[in-house]
Amino acid sequence: RSVWGKGGGGGSWGKGGGGDSWGKGGGGWGKGGDSWGGKGVWQPMFQKTWDGGKGKGKSKGPKIQDPTKVVWVGNVPAEATYKELLELGNHAGSAKWAEVFQSKTGGASSGAIGYATAEEATQAIAMLNGATVGNNTIQTDVYTRKSA
Repeated sequence: RSVWGKGGGGGSWGKGGGGDSWGKGGGGWGKGGDSWGGKGVWQPMFQKTWDGGKGKGKSKGPKIQDPTKVVWVGNVPAEATYKELLELGNHAGSAKWAEVFQSKTGGASSGAIGYATAEEATQAIAMLNGATVGNNTIQTDVYTRKSA
């Protein structure tokens, strides 16, 4: 007597088991046979699947839009955090972000500090070169991408 689909055993609108309770039973909306698409979980057609797309593995370094606004920082202590580098960058201007690149050999690392303008980055290179982070004297320079 089901109005919706072939649920079997329920009333209209999926009331299950012949009574007025919703849920179990063979109603059109409940746990019926193959009404409204049958077995499995309902998924919208526009749902993105995560297999077979991009995003495999880690990216190789930061995604830097404009290298003229970025300062390269060398001889950064291995235990340094991006927060320490960002704080250092704020002494020379308003640093937007910082990142520490861990050394593969376990020694001193390098990093990058991003600024809003190229002028701030140029000023920061001059101000921060020779500054001390931990026990290390850092070096600063213009940021250049690694050639593959």
